[in-house]
Amino acid sequence: MSSLLLQMSPIALVIALILIVRRPPVQAALAGVVLVLVLWALDAAGPVSTTIAAAIFQDTTILFLSTACVIVPGLAFVILVERGGAPQAIGAWVKELGWTPPAQVIFIVLGLAPLLEAMTGFGVSLIATVPLLMGLFTRQSGMKIALAGMVIMPWGTLGLATVIGALLAHLPAETLGSHSALI
Repeated sequence: MSSLLLQMSPIALVIALILIVRRPPVQAALAGVVLVLVLWALDAAGPVSTTIAAAIFQDTTILFLSTACVIVPGLAFVILVERGGAPQAIGAWVKELGWTPPAQVIFIVLGLAPLLEAMTGFGVSLIATVPLLMGLFTRQSGMKIALAGMVIMPWGTLGLATVIGALLAHLPAETLGSHSALI
């Protein structure tokens, strides 16, 4: 049991540095890598294996490339959408509907945001809906409503993570998704 805890300590260190000490994720990740190297040097962790290192490198490369294939086009799309003035046009359209603020919130959070996220992914719905919500309410309230609204839908590629995580945990995706939303 203590061996397992020792081998999990780099993950605990990274989480603690991010959540408790409030260090940037890159610094926390580097500290985790340093702890892994220290554990290897002290022979307190599993032995260094070129086979395992090669597999880690291969898996990391595939993950990096697959993530880049989602993020790069998504960022390009976000830049084009913002330059084209789409968020402002959508905001003007929603305000022209003449609905009360609560009706607008329901429409934005339960209708418009999921529609935009499903069509585009990569958080584009936030680019359009956060300014709308902040225009209807105070900045802080608008941000809270936008964040709360995002839990009702799988976030683009994060929906895939929920499905894969559920398969790995031998749970229905709905169960993992609802627990994630509660957390």
